[in-house]
Amino acid sequence: MIKHRSMNLILAVVATAFVSTSAVAAAAHPRHAATTSAANAKSVPANKTADAPKATEKVVDYKDLESNIGADLSIETTFNTVRRGTLVKYTNPGLIIRLGPEAGSIELDVPAETIRRVSIVTQAPQTAKPPQENSSAKKN
Repeated sequence: MIKHRSMNLILAVVATAFVSTSAVAAAAHPRHAATTSAANAKSVPANKTADAPKATEKVVDYKDLESNIGADLSIETTFNTVRRGTLVKYTNPGLIIRLGPEAGSIELDVPAETIRRVSIVTQAPQTAKPPQENSSAKKN
């Protein structure tokens, strides 16, 4: 009986220490907490501007990908997932795409029978910004 109570006490202490450590870690890293809350709110990230050029997607047939090695793709699968990456290899049974650094920069093998829709993603051209005037310059 005594061993059972002491074991419960030890578990309670460990659980309390874990919870308090998690709270301290979250308070120590406000950037992580802000990023998490921003991701949960699905808001526009701070480094993205509203007037940033939009990417366009052109839906293509699977067989047309053979001549588009190196193109950026967006693949919708039968598992209700969407993957975006660069086409590395095309074969009749499947594709290999390289995912971006946000997804671990891995190469993903996608079987052809699981692909519902494939789009080629093209970035809109960047518009040149006019040079900014130097506000500290003396005007006549």
